[in-house]
Amino acid sequence: MIDLPDAWLGMVRGILAAHFPAREVWAHGSRVAGGAVRLSDLDIVLRGEPAPDWRALESLRDALSESDLPISVDVAVWGELPPAFQRRIEEKHEVIQRGAPENAAAG
Repeated sequence: MIDLPDAWLGMVRGILAAHFPAREVWAHGSRVAGGAVRLSDLDIVLRGEPAPDWRALESLRDALSESDLPISVDVAVWGELPPAFQRRIEEKHEVIQRGAPENAAAG
């Protein structure tokens, strides 16, 4: 379970769908593992290949920071994370958005 009010989670999902509709996105960190406080950030990681274009990634980050979300969202790209960190995330994550494998290159 993602420790986030439904309204906030809905905003995050809407922004993700607008920017990377074909990508699977995982939430991890304290909002998933426990220990989050009300204004803890949300850690998410974009999965899939190829790596997203940096401009599209910055556009996503801008949209999240300019939204009405009262928390920050930390966006990472799976392939850019060290293997040890990937293993930690694999052990404790929640799927925040399901990807569309046939369209992974599109977003």
